[in-house]
Amino acid sequence: MAYHKKIIDAIHPYGDQLICSLANICESLIRFPKAADLHIKSLSHPDDWTTQIAPQQNSLLHQIQTLRLQHGDDPYLRASCLSMELILYLSCPYPGMDLTSTAGELRDALSALPVRYCLFMDLVSCQLMLGAVAANEGSEVREWFVARIRRAVTTLRSRGWERPLEVLEKGFVSDNGLVARFRELWREVDS
Repeated sequence: MAYHKKIIDAIHPYGDQLICSLANICESLIRFPKAADLHIKSLSHPDDWTTQIAPQQNSLLHQIQTLRLQHGDDPYLRASCLSMELILYLSCPYPGMDLTSTAGELRDALSALPVRYCLFMDLVSCQLMLGAVAANEGSEVREWFVARIRRAVTTLRSRGWERPLEVLEKGFVSDNGLVARFRELWREVDS
């Protein structure tokens, strides 16, 4: 989901609560990994994670899942919510979570969208990258995501763009765990 904060603030008084709720969750999701990383570095005991970070993570997860359940018939919202869940799961360990099944739900949600994205959109799709890094190695779900990204890279190369992934490599400045996973995926797809 992409949005401009000033636009969200401008439409808020006119009643589009769904987009405002989604934007608020996105803002919290952007702040969460940084806050979790700071807490993890300052923890004196591993059990402190459950009292300091887990409540924030659970609250954010509850907000995302509630929004998804309330508006489950909207395929775009469903795909956005599943992507946000994967970001949350990948940003900080979530005990016992099967990310392959969540990535599979994201695959199904993306497949149900009434619009098929072009190769350029597949190349830069955060949702495709999230699904690929979340799903287990060798799983059918992961292969679906990787195949879409690889098809975009291969086709763009055949049209003369030698290094199509360089646009992504230049776009990410920070190197948190999620970006490191994306870069590993790009190396795999780029080979």
